[in-house]
Amino acid sequence: MAYRLPDGTGLDAARQMLLESPETRIAMLTAECTPTALCEAAALGVCAFLPQDGPLALALDTLRHVKTGNMLVQPSIVARLGHRSA
Repeated sequence: MAYRLPDGTGLDAARQMLLESPETRIAMLTAECTPTALCEAAALGVCAFLPQDGPLALALDTLRHVKTGNMLVQPSIVARLGHRSA
């Protein structure tokens, strides 16, 4: 699911989806992210945060390794957070 949506955020949509179907696994695609968004995603139960411009192989590999209750954040997203705070 995209993080940025025309009528809100992917987190808003994820919250609603997970309320209705808690077993749903959601991976978020984003070009930019904040620490607050990552924390909110983890609290909601989002299973992964991936760069939207990343290769398909990266997305597929991440999705193969996510488990319910865990959240994977690709290193490129974490690196972008570090550059924003510097």
